[in-house]
Amino acid sequence: MHQQNVALLYNPSEPGIQETLAQFASHARTECSCLPLPVDRHLPGRVEELSIDAAVNLVADLDLASEVAALCHLMDLPVTGPSRQAQQICADRVLLKDFLSIHNLASPAGYLPRNPVENLAQEHRNFGFPVRVLARTGIRTATVARCFEELQAQVLSVRCEAGEVLVERLVTGTVVSTALWRGKTIGSAELQPGVDAAGAQLEEVHIPARIPATGLKTMERLAERLAELFHARQAMLVTSIRNEHQEEYILDIDLMPSLHRHARFGRIASAFGLSQNECVRSLLGDLRTNRPVSLATRSAWMCG
Repeated sequence: MHQQNVALLYNPSEPGIQETLAQFASHARTECSCLPLPVDRHLPGRVEELSIDAAVNLVADLDLASEVAALCHLMDLPVTGPSRQAQQICADRVLLKDFLSIHNLASPAGYLPRNPVENLAQEHRNFGFPVRVLARTGIRTATVARCFEELQAQVLSVRCEAGEVLVERLVTGTVVSTALWRGKTIGSAELQPGVDAAGAQLEEVHIPARIPATGLKTMERLAERLAELFHARQAMLVTSIRNEHQEEYILDIDLMPSLHRHARFGRIASAFGLSQNECVRSLLGDLRTNRPVSLATRSAWMCG
């Protein structure tokens, strides 16, 4: 039986990606021949030269991941991951808010500041504080502004680094991250901010989530509804918050969570009985065993 050549597509700039590649390959070595390939402009040529049969998309940045998915589709190359349309919706936080609103799912109120920072007062008006300041796209960490001076500085910083800015009302309450596999809840964890010994910010993950079972069940049903809307067939993380009035808001949807065993998805999944080995073998089982011979012209796509 022909052993597949499976490309592990990755972004070299992502932290911890080399460990993820090594862990993935160790579980897949009896199933296929794994070939790590960085996502750059040489990728189409490497796919052809190495006779790649299928690919696993390990790119975390949804903008880049959607481009990778489009490239694989162009080359008629079977690839894991959500649809390109789902990736594009989740990659744009404003588009995601509109999508959630259409389906009567709540997210924190927000707006896109358009004016120069000196004139932000005209747009912010009675929006109030504190607020979260996020990049419209990308994986930049959100910051919290508690006064107008902080808001100006943070908006300017995000504009310089990432382009468009989203200012969002800060909702307080219990933050829960739900891990899903093939559209079904595996388990949930409670997230809390913390600091390490050096004073750096870190994320504390409490498994299981420390909230009443009825409230947790509601948040997990909400996550499964989102998995259904996005046709999520593999790993997915939904982060939501429940405030003091027992109202739920969607904070984040990650259609491409890291499969590293110590990343959030891996920690929750393993705590509830789904191993990294099972995830890897299941992903490989999704890929077609036979790859079409024809390839699109390499010059038709330049990636990276």
